[in-house]
Amino acid sequence: MKNAAITNLTTRTRFNIVQNALMCLFLFSLGLLTACTEFTEKFKTTRPAINLFNGNEQEADFKQSYPDLCTFDYRDQKHLKRSIQNNKVLLLDEMVVARNDMLAIEYLSDARTKYSRYHPLGNVALATPMFMDEQADQGSHPIWPLVRAEFKLKQNTNARYFAEEINWYKKNSNYINRAFNRGNPYLYFILDEIKKRQLPGELILIPVIESAYDPFAYSPGGAAGMWQFMPGTARRFGLKQNRWYDGRRDVVASTRAALDYLQTMNREFNGNWLYTLAAYNAGSGTVSRAIESNKRRGRSSDFWSLPLPRHTQHYVTRLLALSKIIDTPSVYGISLPHVPSTAQVTLVSLNRQIDLAKAATLADMSLNELYRLNPGFNRWASDPNGPYYLLVPQQKADAFKEKLATRTPQQALRSGAGQTQNSKSKQIVHRVKQGEGLWTIARLYGVKTQQLAQWNDLSANASLKTGQTLSVWPTP
Repeated sequence: MKNAAITNLTTRTRFNIVQNALMCLFLFSLGLLTACTEFTEKFKTTRPAINLFNGNEQEADFKQSYPDLCTFDYRDQKHLKRSIQNNKVLLLDEMVVARNDMLAIEYLSDARTKYSRYHPLGNVALATPMFMDEQADQGSHPIWPLVRAEFKLKQNTNARYFAEEINWYKKNSNYINRAFNRGNPYLYFILDEIKKRQLPGELILIPVIESAYDPFAYSPGGAAGMWQFMPGTARRFGLKQNRWYDGRRDVVASTRAALDYLQTMNREFNGNWLYTLAAYNAGSGTVSRAIESNKRRGRSSDFWSLPLPRHTQHYVTRLLALSKIIDTPSVYGISLPHVPSTAQVTLVSLNRQIDLAKAATLADMSLNELYRLNPGFNRWASDPNGPYYLLVPQQKADAFKEKLATRTPQQALRSGAGQTQNSKSKQIVHRVKQGEGLWTIARLYGVKTQQLAQWNDLSANASLKTGQTLSVWPTP
């Protein structure tokens, strides 16, 4: 009995010891968690939030609509840097972007501008494009009567969301001015392309909805440029994308490709432009399925009756509402910015690769200005394999052509980075085979390894990938 009592006492003692130890561990963990929480909160409050507006005129409007998206803590700043380095806009709220909210697009554009030092092209690429209307003759005729003359789509002011979109524009008229001022250099060119194809003039408004006429605009989904081309669609319509050049950002190439794309879909939908505009936003498959769904149920296949995603319905209505405002701006108390009815820029043929800094000097422009008019180029020079043209201000084109004609191919590129000193040499594109290196290829064409590396903007000891292309100017 005595031994049993001792055993029970020992068991209880051990249990109490374990229980007390667990309680102490729990209290210690709780105290540590509280201390960590207090430290974290103190750390957060001592790190000032980042305000991306910094006094921007649209700050009040945006804060009213999106009070939770106006500041970020220190973690978001890291994400912002990484997003811009990857050529992506900051993904603040997927729903805002999915709705194509134009105020949010402007907000994201401001974010990219503020952190432009993180972009591969630096401040040049993300700077606000030049306002050509500041240089234009204010006494010249405006472009708006020409735009209105090309309007062909019927308005449906009773349509769902129409009044809502009109009211949005009336409250945010500054957005319209900023978008058209940004697109000022290109509007006449785009209108001229639309007229040549006898398309509806309303198509000139698509870049307002897609990107606020920002050629450097990127979406979280990977679309780029004024017309917001996805990579696959861009390749389908002939827009190159490589380390030298992205045709989605090229104003001329992307405009022509976008109009090709719209015409292709319009033929698919038997000339119905409302279907076409919806397909540009949601894809032709989505629109086709909506039409077939209504037909199966014996319902009307009229655009306004289709079961389309809400953001697509808003997209088409927003464009039509904007065209209504452009048609009669005084009715809505909106004043349109002055955009001349003459060409502001012109294409100059190059026939070869050119150093963009040298091109800017020849055109009597700053490098920033040249990049803003030619946003498709990713690097210090144009693509060795074309396109061989530059967009320059109309009034500087003739002088630029004359100076360009006096330059040899070597003088058009950086010293040591251009072709061989023999001006008779012709460019060859070499596709790298398995096992080849810079030394092997240089020996094959009788050039120096350093030359070959400089021509292709590589280091002398760079490793090559099978299938990679190199530009070579071999010795004759």
